Amino acid sequence: METISTHHKSKRLRLFFQDEARIGQKGRVCHIWWKRGERPPGLCDKRFIFAYIFAAVEPGTDNAFALIMPYADTAAMQAFLDRFSETIAEDEHVAMILDQAGWHGSNALAVPANVTLVPLPAYSPELNPVERVWLYLKERFLSHRLLADYDAIVDAACSAWNRLVAETGRIKSLPPILGFRRSMVRLGGITGSRGELTSVRFAIDSSGRTVIESKDAMKKRHLRSCDLADALGATFFTTGVVGRGAAIFEIVRRQAEALKARA
Repeated sequence: METISTHHKSKRLRLFFQDEARIGQKGRVCHIWWKRGERPPGLCDKRFIFAYIFAAVEPGTDNAFALIMPYADTAAMQAFLDRFSETIAEDEHVAMILDQAGWHGSNALAVPANVTLVPLPAYSPELNPVERVWLYLKERFLSHRLLADYDAIVDAACSAWNRLVAETGRIKSLPPILGFRRSMVRLGGITGSRGELTSVRFAIDSSGRTVIESKDAMKKRHLRSCDLADALGATFFTTGVVGRGAAIFEIVRRQAEALKARA
């Protein structure tokens, strides 16, 4: 972030996270309330038509931008960046953090002048808070659906996204786990009101990858097996410095140091 700021001294720096989600006919199930001892009924499609939601979210705010695309490729990413860059004020510059999908780093991709792409470490979706947005959309609006064709998929995806952004405060609440306070979060886990560790533990191994404790280890500490992205999202993105990127870049720095030490 300091490097980007140095190259754009006259600009106000903003931080966004970007990701894509595939939405389609091959449906999914979700958790619902139902009578104990009975298996709840549901709809599950097995066809293979898809659309993709490209989205960018500014952590700690309700600011978000999305496009629905027929494919996830360089052309789609180019269209997304071009449209996104038009929403940025002239006195602003965006650091966009994303994963290392092929179309994110393609040589054919022309990144707009007011956007800088910052790749996450490989194989680390848990570091991207947009994963929480996808989980919310799929759990609330896109599960147990039968969608007739591509147009129906696009309509369903657009409706889900519009309902999300219409709810004030919802996107802002998604990167952390709902119900946790910033004072409860520290590097390495989430602490409760008495200081005990109440969520998953993690470490950076010698290869630079994030290592999460096993489900058996969580059970021994009487924890429920929680979602990985939830736990690390709360750990990394509710430290009180959301928007400046200090938490995420501290993790990236530690991983880089581990890789350097290994080499």
